[in-house]
Amino acid sequence: MTTKTPKTIADLDINWTFDSKLENLTECSNTSLAKTNLFHSINPLLTEIKMKQDCNLFYLPGKTQKLCATPLYDEPLAEYISYLNLRIFDKFPETTPFKLDYFERISDTEYIIHGK
Repeated sequence: MTTKTPKTIADLDINWTFDSKLENLTECSNTSLAKTNLFHSINPLLTEIKMKQDCNLFYLPGKTQKLCATPLYDEPLAEYISYLNLRIFDKFPETTPFKLDYFERISDTEYIIHGK
């Protein structure tokens, strides 16, 4: 049995809750590292996934503005999701925490973030 290689973030089954409280984690002095460790603990099969360096545009349902989040070259998915978490609550501070349902692919670099 062969494993299908994901082409975009929309091809992944990611378990994550976007939450502004994650920006204030106190159990680790490095908030980014704490979020990365949390991501790895709940998504162990995605620890080796690396992001392509593209400017990805994200839309949240009900928001008219888009959010641009560009990963670093070969940035691990966990670090990218951590960065995306920060960008969502920086750009849309009124957003309430939400569990990721899926990323809807509009193009290779544009996605709608759907929550449960």
